Amino acid sequence: MATTESHSPVWRPAPQPPAPPRPGWLDRFPSVLRLAFWRARSNRGLLAAVWLGMLVAVMIVAAGPLYSTVAMTAGLRTVLLASPQNRAVIVQATTQQINAALLDSITRSIDQEVQQYLGPYVGSLHLSLDVPWQKVIARDGRRLNPAVDDLALFTQPMSQAAQHLTLIEGRLPPALTPAQARRQVTPTGASLAIALSQQEAQRWQVHVGETLAIQLVYNFPGLPGNVPFELRRVRTLTLQVTGIFANRYHGLSLDEDPFWRQEAFLSADHQGLGLNGEGADYTALADTTTLITVLDSFYQQLQDENNPVPLTIQPVLCWLYELQPARITIDQLSAITSGVHSLQLDVANRSSEESPDPLTQEPFVMGTTAFLPSDILTQYQSRLALVRIPISALLVLITALLLFFVSMISHLLVDRQSETIAVLRSRGLSRSQIFGMFALQGLVLSILALLIGLVGSGLLVQWLAARLLPGNSPSVLSLLAEDWRALLPALGWPASVTALAGLAALLMALWHPLRSTIVSLRRETARTSQRPLWRRLHLDIVALLLMLAGYGLSAYFVNSNVLDARLRLLLLSPLSLLGAVCLLLAAILLFLRLLPQLLTLASKLAARRRGAASLLAVAYLARAPRQSARMTLLLTLATAFAVFSLVFLSSQTQRAIDVSVYTVGADFSGPLAFPGRLDDLADLTAEYRHLPGVLAASLGFATTGLAGGALQLPIALRAVDSSTFPQVALWPRQGSDPALPTLMALLQARRDWGEAHHLVPAIIDEAAAQSLHLSNGSSLVLTVTVTPGSPPIETSFVVVGQVQAIPTVLSSPQGNAANEVPAGGVLVDYQTYAAVFEGPALAAGSDLLPLNYVWLRTSEDAPALLRLRSLLTNSDVELTQVFDRRALLEELRYEPLYLDLLGILTCGVISALVLAFVGNLLASWQSTRSRLLQFAVLRALGSSRRQLAAVLAWEQGLIYLGAIVLGTFFGFVLAWLVVPALIFTGAPSSGPGSDPSGTALYVSQRVPAVQLVFPPALLALLAGLVMICLLALVITVSLVTRLTVARTLRLNED
Repeated sequence: MATTESHSPVWRPAPQPPAPPRPGWLDRFPSVLRLAFWRARSNRGLLAAVWLGMLVAVMIVAAGPLYSTVAMTAGLRTVLLASPQNRAVIVQATTQQINAALLDSITRSIDQEVQQYLGPYVGSLHLSLDVPWQKVIARDGRRLNPAVDDLALFTQPMSQAAQHLTLIEGRLPPALTPAQARRQVTPTGASLAIALSQQEAQRWQVHVGETLAIQLVYNFPGLPGNVPFELRRVRTLTLQVTGIFANRYHGLSLDEDPFWRQEAFLSADHQGLGLNGEGADYTALADTTTLITVLDSFYQQLQDENNPVPLTIQPVLCWLYELQPARITIDQLSAITSGVHSLQLDVANRSSEESPDPLTQEPFVMGTTAFLPSDILTQYQSRLALVRIPISALLVLITALLLFFVSMISHLLVDRQSETIAVLRSRGLSRSQIFGMFALQGLVLSILALLIGLVGSGLLVQWLAARLLPGNSPSVLSLLAEDWRALLPALGWPASVTALAGLAALLMALWHPLRSTIVSLRRETARTSQRPLWRRLHLDIVALLLMLAGYGLSAYFVNSNVLDARLRLLLLSPLSLLGAVCLLLAAILLFLRLLPQLLTLASKLAARRRGAASLLAVAYLARAPRQSARMTLLLTLATAFAVFSLVFLSSQTQRAIDVSVYTVGADFSGPLAFPGRLDDLADLTAEYRHLPGVLAASLGFATTGLAGGALQLPIALRAVDSSTFPQVALWPRQGSDPALPTLMALLQARRDWGEAHHLVPAIIDEAAAQSLHLSNGSSLVLTVTVTPGSPPIETSFVVVGQVQAIPTVLSSPQGNAANEVPAGGVLVDYQTYAAVFEGPALAAGSDLLPLNYVWLRTSEDAPALLRLRSLLTNSDVELTQVFDRRALLEELRYEPLYLDLLGILTCGVISALVLAFVGNLLASWQSTRSRLLQFAVLRALGSSRRQLAAVLAWEQGLIYLGAIVLGTFFGFVLAWLVVPALIFTGAPSSGPGSDPSGTALYVSQRVPAVQLVFPPALLALLAGLVMICLLALVITVSLVTRLTVARTLRLNED
């Protein structure tokens, strides 16, 4: 029977339902979020440790630059406040005629220029007009003949002057309006109110109400300069004394206030011979607006239609602006220096009358220039480069160490959950879900660490500034509250990068667990069989070669003469640090490669011992060395950094002492204001010896001579009284140099020979030996000018000794006349030099060798020292410049740039040590907990608690002992290689190296030689490390000794 097509026996499969779509990331997010929260609850301790590491790293990264800003700003403000000239910005011009309308227009133009470049940093404009000294021709209406006294007019706005002086009698000159001032003008002159200082009024015997008269002479155009006096136009200024003010204000001389532009209002005798040697110079204070209006009125009276009549003198116009330290931070220093430079260029370009908008128009305003009386800003800026580079390098090292801690704790966190990850993977959880769980946890930790770390960094900086910066430093903590919006972008990106690096360390720890199964995990737990990727690819050998090459390259640049002095010193600290770090990393990589072999050797040695505790401990370390290597490295690096930091801080403290001693050469020293002669040596020595607080005194001669023939190399010469100098001088021993008494005895013993042969026995320093190619027995010719105006005298010297350096002499083989650094130093006996010098001096008509320098050794009596400082600055025994060792030492100890390094190292050491021991404690605790089953089996097989404790003590003790020994060794190596290059020497306020610019600044960093100091605190540090390790060992051992066998076996997952 046939079948139809509709009933075909061909089988067709039933249609399959469509596959469900794969869930996207957003669909999986709720489950990932629940899983992350669930695992976070069970691992909150380790997550808290990871977050703590991230937090500290973020705080250090943010607090380092912020504290540097605060410390350097404090230093900059201190420098600006140290002298009025340091914060003055001056635009100056001369004039021979005053046109008030034109002057007002130019003043507005100058103010626009200043506001354009320096507006946020300067205060209000102070315009002044100074009239040079003119003869006082009448007094109280009586004409003086002859006129012997001269009077200059110094003007300031009286409304502002009243806030900068103390009025003793009368009143200040009134601040008249232009209309009121014009009413004081007559066809032949004008009346002007003035005030005198107390010192001038007493010397001149002038009282309030008296009048003085001076004349201003105008010369008609076209008349020769020698025309009769009657043909000139004269205007008489009748000056009425309205007030007398004090020469000091709030305990300071008026010239110390920038408002007075170094004007002290002190009378001075005429220089040279005047009329019978009589007369003095005086300065009176007048109101600026009044005097300008009076001179403008004279101009209106005497002007010609096409050619104004000029004055025969040239009064000075001064537009003064004062930098406001409270508005200035260290980050604005570059803007200020570039703004000043641009201002100077613009004013110079507009000083020509042909420019479109000139600032010069003869004879009203001439020679307009802009300048800073002091170059302290550029000097301070050059010093910043010396400290910013090592600070940045140290911050990178500290941050790397903290991130290593984060990486280690992250591995602990992942290792603790490795079994859970394997179980979840076997039950269908994808790698992306597990990765998302840890990424979510890490992201939350990073965000919290970033936000709290930025706030905490501000609190940390406040704490550091309050305790490290000197109490008398300018207030800078307001920066944190006022400028946080400007500081946040600069701090946010390094802090964000650090937080992301911590997150990356957590996620990188997942690489191996995500690829593991239950079987492979159990196998790895028993014995590590899979070598790390870096060992399989031999990356450690490649890195080792690169590190050695980096160390060699840095050593080449540091020790060769390829770089000039400035660039070499700028790169010295980072290159030295780079070389040391490269060497340290190379040693670490070599240690990691040899660690398995070392542990295998140790296990063989332990097998020869009686007892199984050491053998079991070493065998476990050999089977699974990864965790022990991490613990050892973390503690080793933290210990090395702590040792390095202690050596650095102690050496930096010693550096301040060495520099203060080297700069002064005694407790006090300095050039004499009233030099003496050889015949006065005993009397002057006795006079200074009997000053309050002085224990011993020695006088001599100090100058800079020229040597090297046509090279004209400057050589610092010190001629000392060899009989008294050893009792006074502070002469630190350097290397194998002889002691000072030995050197002085050598000079005394050669005195007669030197006088007979007309050769001065000399002791030279290393710089002189290198620059002049000298050695013992070599001859040296120095050309010396003993007093201004005297002819130069050549004297021959013979080298009888050599030392590394001579105190008070800052010399360098690169020194020359251009950089004003001596190319060497020479020390001689004063009596010998004076005797040899006498013959050529008399033949050339020169002065004999003077006594122009003194060194003093003093007691520690504070009242006597205070009295001595006063006498040395204002008495018959005064010095033109007082070098005070104690004051200089305090100045260097509170150098803000040094305190910057101190604060960063302090935070770095404390945080690194604390986190290192927290990390090691957590690692030991987790390692012990993960092996509780093994210890329970050993207990079940008959081992006692004491034996288990011994096994754990051996295991952890080897780790701690190896870490402390290696860390101490690496710390000493790092200190030996880096500390001499990292030591920073601040520029003292006086003495050699006080000019913090050019070559002198860079020479002062290495003269005198840097001393490494290994303080006793190192022993305390090592003892503290041992005690903390013992405490950690007790905590981990207690887990084993309290072990319950039955419970451990019952609760084990297997």
